[in-house]
Amino acid sequence: LHSSSPTIKKPLKIAFVGDTGLPDHEFQGFGDLTMDMIEEEGVDLVVYAGDFDYWGRCWENYVVVNPCSVTTQDGRLHRFAAGDSVLRFRWITGTNWGEPAAGWELGIAPTAAHVGTEPFERVLVTPTAWNRDMLGFLSNTTDGCANGEPWDGPSEWRNFVRGYDFDFLATSGNYEVEKTGGPHVWADHQKYMHKLYMERIVDTNRGVCRGYYGMEEPGTIQEYGERYSCLYGDGAHHILFLGWYQGSEERRKGTGTDGALSVEFIDREFARDDVSATDVRWRYCVHHRTSPKLSSGGQPGEAERIL
Repeated sequence: LHSSSPTIKKPLKIAFVGDTGLPDHEFQGFGDLTMDMIEEEGVDLVVYAGDFDYWGRCWENYVVVNPCSVTTQDGRLHRFAAGDSVLRFRWITGTNWGEPAAGWELGIAPTAAHVGTEPFERVLVTPTAWNRDMLGFLSNTTDGCANGEPWDGPSEWRNFVRGYDFDFLATSGNYEVEKTGGPHVWADHQKYMHKLYMERIVDTNRGVCRGYYGMEEPGTIQEYGERYSCLYGDGAHHILFLGWYQGSEERRKGTGTDGALSVEFIDREFARDDVSATDVRWRYCVHHRTSPKLSSGGQPGEAERIL
């Protein structure tokens, strides 16, 4: 039980789920059906065991062939010289969290007004502006995206999860890290999901996490979902997220200590005796099933899946 006021208590509901995909029914993505059911049940926290969107990322890369200019949706005029680079990230509908309007999201050289850590500035242009003022002046150097347009799985997953009211914590799966993703894709998932965790869990005092290396709460973005130790629900639930990215590769490479670090992490965190962990009643280890160093049984090569 956890309390929303000093006098009112209600059962705490946690849903454990993974491999849902985005709402993409044409390609067997039925995440909306799963999450709709979870929300209808009044779940407080979703614990997600990896493989979010299956989309990965395909950004289009362009080089400016002839000078051109475009007015972005915020009213600013941007001029481009021959040789400048332009990225096209994704189509934005304007109906999801944090989307100011519909249009193509582009990445351009940062202006003086740019803030942030990315090496480009994100801007939004209308389809008309893209087709009339830019496309004919650019050369596409991308190998090609499968459906003829760019897409960005981490952004789509962020918008999808933010459409629900429950709290959300997750670990990585092989699709974010390797198959359709990679370290850069998983890093963006971490950035988006850590922000959601800070807003919904830390800022509301419903829980807090820490990492293997960064033991200071509320934990770093870089360790979100990768050996992440979380206390939730008045500290009664202790959840360890072991992560596919950090703990799965040592058998394949023949060297390394990632699996050993995961064992050490479990031992250390489940032996906590600090004041924050005094009320723990339930303990969980969460990882993606295909993690070679963290699973056993049910799949080819199970002898190699030994924790």
